[in-house]
Amino acid sequence: MFLGAIQQRYRLRNKAPTKSFEKCIDEIRQTINSVFVKQLNTIGCVINESKFQNVVSSYFPNLSPYDLAQIPDFNTLIAISQRSKKPVFLLDDKDLSNANQFGNAKETSENKIKDFNKLFMNLAEVLIKLT
Repeated sequence: MFLGAIQQRYRLRNKAPTKSFEKCIDEIRQTINSVFVKQLNTIGCVINESKFQNVVSSYFPNLSPYDLAQIPDFNTLIAISQRSKKPVFLLDDKDLSNANQFGNAKETSENKIKDFNKLFMNLAEVLIKLT
């Protein structure tokens, strides 16, 4: 059963994908909805759009049908995550200090970690409710 797609690893500018990434995301979204979902729907292998919208819109109000989540690029946090051997959303003060993060850079990283934690928790809730 197809639940939806996750767009990921795009660059943000002003809390939205840059124009070039937005163009790619839109093309993928259109293909998923006009080709992939249409074909899967003929054999009953796609979740009902209204159920999808009811569940997803309460967690991610700005997403289109069959967009499960949008996950931007982790940037420097991915390197810290790999060195710390834990997911980005579980990084803590010690991990950031070990990576020589301090001042504004550390504060930015801490905020991004909180954002990623919320995003992944919401995505988990969506998947549970859809299945």
